Amino acid sequence: MKSHLYDQPIHQSIIHTDIFPDNVMCDNGNVTLVDFEEMCQGFSMIDIGIVLMACCIRNNELDVSLARSFLQGYNSIRPLSELEFSLIPSKYF
Repeated sequence: MKSHLYDQPIHQSIIHTDIFPDNVMCDNGNVTLVDFEEMCQGFSMIDIGIVLMACCIRNNELDVSLARSFLQGYNSIRPLSELEFSLIPSKYF
């Protein structure tokens, strides 16, 4: 039988689900998210994936350095589990 994502010990929380550049405000090193109409309970990995695909693309290619910086910063605040790390392509680390 196929394993379901909900059966895995992956962190769930309130997630934004709409972290695109127009919903991220930056000012003097502070980052604020806006537009919470899509907010819901879900896997934190969803927001991580959205940021990687929506905010770490430069010239139609993934900016691996930017993705690494984001993941390192995220991991310093909420450490990812081994399972969560395994869901992210290794080229980001």
